[in-house]
Amino acid sequence: MIKLRIAMGAALLGLLSTAAPASAEEPAEVTWTEEKPAFTWSRSGLLDTAAVGEDVWTAGYQGAVSVGDAFLSFPLVNAKPVVQRYSAGKWKSFDLPGPVYGSMEQLAAGGPENVWVRGISYTRLGTDLAPYLARWDGSAWTRVLLPEGVAVHDIAVASDATFVIESSTEKLHTYADGQWTADSRFSSVRNIVSHPTGGTWIEAVENDRLVAARWAGGTWQELPLPDGVASLTELYPLAPGYLLAYTDQKRYARWDGSAWAPVGPADLAAPYADKAALSPAGTPWLTRYYAPALSNPTATVSWLDGSAWATTWNPLPAHSHLKIRGITATSGKIWVVGHGEKNPAVATTTS
Repeated sequence: MIKLRIAMGAALLGLLSTAAPASAEEPAEVTWTEEKPAFTWSRSGLLDTAAVGEDVWTAGYQGAVSVGDAFLSFPLVNAKPVVQRYSAGKWKSFDLPGPVYGSMEQLAAGGPENVWVRGISYTRLGTDLAPYLARWDGSAWTRVLLPEGVAVHDIAVASDATFVIESSTEKLHTYADGQWTADSRFSSVRNIVSHPTGGTWIEAVENDRLVAARWAGGTWQELPLPDGVASLTELYPLAPGYLLAYTDQKRYARWDGSAWAPVGPADLAAPYADKAALSPAGTPWLTRYYAPALSNPTATVSWLDGSAWATTWNPLPAHSHLKIRGITATSGKIWVVGHGEKNPAVATTTS
């Protein structure tokens, strides 16, 4: 394993008004340890991660052959899917039923016996693209077929149902008891997210209003907005009683199940996050997939350091043009996954 020490003097960015104090402050310096996943072919990448208990799942692709550069490329031979799990200090790869070629793009979990992966499958030369879903029941992966003609771009998992957003119509489809049902409440769904212990949440249009709601008791229960906020841009369920939201004012707020509280300072805009996780100290960590820099566009990781946001540009400089695709937390560590130009990247934090 490769250990890299990144000082926190990178970029300090601001956020919302007086935050509820974290249970403990993050260290003034963070150590990133690069983890080596199970063997993958060259030209591989990891596109998402999810922690379930003490296990960490990752998903992505391997063996993609293309021509071009980091900014524009064209496939010659398409990739094979990758699903791996880190458990009890060891990595294990899993073969998925069905696709020989494909790329797995998203993971969602409702528990250790209810883990889902979403992606696309295709032929060797990239034709006959089809949406792909599979479910881990604790012992094996099983493919789950979508309704005829439905392609999806998001998945979320609750204990009693699984949800997908149809790509062409932005309609919600619910899977329960082995059957798919098309939702009739929302005219369109903008975003749906879930966390194994933090619940399942949706941003959708209902009666020409953009609403946020939580799945509970077999129905969607609408969430009030923070004071002075017109809409929530993104939702990040991080833990029980901790829904982080990015508002239209470019600030973060936390919903604890009964009330909103600001997260971070008020004087400057907050760093936008593609994904987020809650640290062992109880503070949010944010990742930006591919933030532009002057000479080397790369990924960023930000976290709340006392009263300000600290940002690290590319925590794994050995990977040029690093893209961070997922972040999660378990066993006292933050995990990030992604890829450089050719190889997968996995890193954890220790202090």
